[in-house]
Amino acid sequence: MTIDLDAFEARSLGRRLSTLHRLGAAHRAAAIAELGVASSEIALLISVTQEPGLIQDALARQLAIDRALAARGLAALEKKGLVRREEAPDDRRCKRVYPTDATQTLMEPLLTLLQGQNELLFEGFDGEERDACLSYLDRMVANLRGAMEADRH
Repeated sequence: MTIDLDAFEARSLGRRLSTLHRLGAAHRAAAIAELGVASSEIALLISVTQEPGLIQDALARQLAIDRALAARGLAALEKKGLVRREEAPDDRRCKRVYPTDATQTLMEPLLTLLQGQNELLFEGFDGEERDACLSYLDRMVANLRGAMEADRH
């Protein structure tokens, strides 16, 4: 079987998403570094701020990342004073994660930066196109989450 790589790439969503991810990280790298966080820590910070007290394993599932990767990321954020982890009183094996006051201070400039990048990404899109794009991506996320859940059972 011969694979036409040009045809594959022309229709590859994964390739485009991967490129967008890398370009986005590179575009915001300097500004994020000035805030004292790594690009890989952003999703953790936002989730912990949205849901203080979330169990560490649930956070990893929510972000679709490996538990060990989440633990390392949270350890780095804890060392920076941006999160604190506490044993769950009902299950000492579980850790609940909370933002600190420093996180609250960091969120405004961080979200301003991310919003600016979102505006750049959607430059030239009208509101309807923007909404449609986000809706399509949300559906794709749901498709993959559903497939992963089905694979577990």
